[in-house]
Amino acid sequence: MFWMLRALLFSLILFCAPNFMAQSPQVNCLVVAPNGDVSITWSPTSNLAAVFVQYNVYVDNGSGFSQVTSINNLNTTTYTQSGAGANLSATDYYVTVVYDNGSVDVELPPLDTLSTIYLNVSNPTDGTAILQWNDMLTPMPSVMGEYFYIWQQQDAGAYVLIDSVLFSEQNYYRDTISICSAQLNYEIRVNHDDGCVSSSNIDGDLFQDLIAPLPPVITSVSVDSISGNATITWEPSVSGDASAYIILNNYNGGWLIVDTVYGHNNTFYQYNNSFAGLISEQFGIAAFDSCWSGMPSAPNTSPMGTPHRTIFATTSYDVCELSTTLKWNKYLNWQGSNGGVSSYEIFSSVANAPATQIGVTSGLDTAFTDAYQNTEENYCYIVRAISADFQDTALSNITCRFTRQPPKPQYAYLALATVEDSDVKLKFNPDLTGITSEIEVFKSEDNGVSYSSFYTETSISTTMIVADTDVKTEEQSYRYRVNIKDSCHNIALTSNIAQTIHLRVDANVTTLTNLLQWTPYKNWNGNLVEYRIYRSINGTFSSAPIAILPPNQYYFEDDISQLLGTLANGTFCYRVEAKESLNTYGRSEISASNEACANQDPIVYIPNAMSITGYNDTWSPVVNLLDYSSYKVNVYNRLGQSIFETSDPHSAWDGTHKGKAVPLGVYVYQVTFEKGSNEFVDLRGTITVVR
Repeated sequence: MFWMLRALLFSLILFCAPNFMAQSPQVNCLVVAPNGDVSITWSPTSNLAAVFVQYNVYVDNGSGFSQVTSINNLNTTTYTQSGAGANLSATDYYVTVVYDNGSVDVELPPLDTLSTIYLNVSNPTDGTAILQWNDMLTPMPSVMGEYFYIWQQQDAGAYVLIDSVLFSEQNYYRDTISICSAQLNYEIRVNHDDGCVSSSNIDGDLFQDLIAPLPPVITSVSVDSISGNATITWEPSVSGDASAYIILNNYNGGWLIVDTVYGHNNTFYQYNNSFAGLISEQFGIAAFDSCWSGMPSAPNTSPMGTPHRTIFATTSYDVCELSTTLKWNKYLNWQGSNGGVSSYEIFSSVANAPATQIGVTSGLDTAFTDAYQNTEENYCYIVRAISADFQDTALSNITCRFTRQPPKPQYAYLALATVEDSDVKLKFNPDLTGITSEIEVFKSEDNGVSYSSFYTETSISTTMIVADTDVKTEEQSYRYRVNIKDSCHNIALTSNIAQTIHLRVDANVTTLTNLLQWTPYKNWNGNLVEYRIYRSINGTFSSAPIAILPPNQYYFEDDISQLLGTLANGTFCYRVEAKESLNTYGRSEISASNEACANQDPIVYIPNAMSITGYNDTWSPVVNLLDYSSYKVNVYNRLGQSIFETSDPHSAWDGTHKGKAVPLGVYVYQVTFEKGSNEFVDLRGTITVVR
């Protein structure tokens, strides 16, 4: 009767329960005890409560599955197999369910097989532990998450999670030992969504740290702006056991240890024996831990990391361009292109004022020019490199430049322009307290409308005399100026303008006067005091002026009638001199004009008769204003014979020839001479001799 009721109940469950599907439970977790026992956890079976008979647990230790136990309590979901030996190899498990179908007990097939995690830890004696294990199921089910979790125990202490490995990766892990010596045990764990945790067997060994820590990464080498010493900063070594850092400096191509910085997180060092203000210095850093090994025993020391070099900046000053050019070496070995430099920033301090940024260059540039500077100022510069990721900076040394220039000439004085022997002589006084590289003399022939260069000189002296021979001083005046070039061959100064005096003379033969007109002299530093007029007679100038005129008078009329009866030959030449007062340079000058001449016609009176016994008992021409050196008089008789001859203008004919009175009658005279202008004059006529 009981059997019939149970069969009826099962039929009702089977055909009346919606979505009914009888299946064995899912094994969720397998925990391996240190002695190899295995604890199995599964999910309880649902929908079979009325017909549940038992759970059957099966194990395979390598020789096939066999049942290890039966559990007839539906709500029991765990079982521990003693002596499973899962510490020696992986063991596979599955759980089935048995139910009564009304006539017989039915055992449902297992859902899947789950393996214990067997962990094998090997010690290659190189300071690492190698962990290898198997999957619990292939592929690992999603209800177990994504990771194998790696736990470590040191010297029987508590287990600590040290890392994880994705299911998708190889079941392999290499642990770097960061303690000097310890018994290290490992365990692999997997979390299940229902809250249980699978764990592997425990395996381990006595391990020693034989691996040097990784070297630190330098973040910058810089130059301290106050001390001028190199400073180094770095990131702590990613190896947690690094206990100290070795600072190395490259000296003459070799690496020398200069100091040791202790403490894993101490990441700054200043090199007090630095020459970073004189050269670019290169530094590297190595790390060591607190574990000693080897023969002889020594700390585990890393190789030196990537070295960095300080920026060494220098300046050069262009005195002519008033600019300072800053040059520096590239900063290298940050991560990224261009040595890991995104840009260089240029800072300047003038006269010890706070530094300000004056420019920026790309990471490729290593030069910058600071233009348009003041003279007699102290300019100091610093270059700051910016890393490609904008996280780090490095400063150069401070380099300074005093912008002193060679002294420039302070004045340029064209002291004189004067006419001398039909040329123009210039007198120039440069300022020798400044440096003059060249003087260049310019001339204007159109009253200053345009100037052209005609003379240069690089040998500079206190007083410089320049002659201009390409002139026609009798036709016009000339203007001059001088450009002074400094040591950079730039025009530093332009002198005053000096203009020569041009004199013109016109003769008035009617009034026996000569009219002088001249251009004024320009431009002296001192005052123009007066004009002095000098006249030459018969080619000889008087030593004293014939007139002294005020500085604003540019003409003079010379009355030469007073010279009648003298030996003046009729050509009168003049020269005008301008006189300067004492100027600010302690000098005074005199400028002479060209020599200009005027010709007065000769004045000649020749008597045409003489009375031997009368009042006019001698005969002679009366002459003025001619060239007496060419003067000649001849008297001829009717036969053409010369009966009187003289070249003395004061000599007279007394009417005799060879001591005897000549017969009364008509005689021919010939008077020849040259004018002052060198024109020949031949005068002929007759003389009547009477008693």
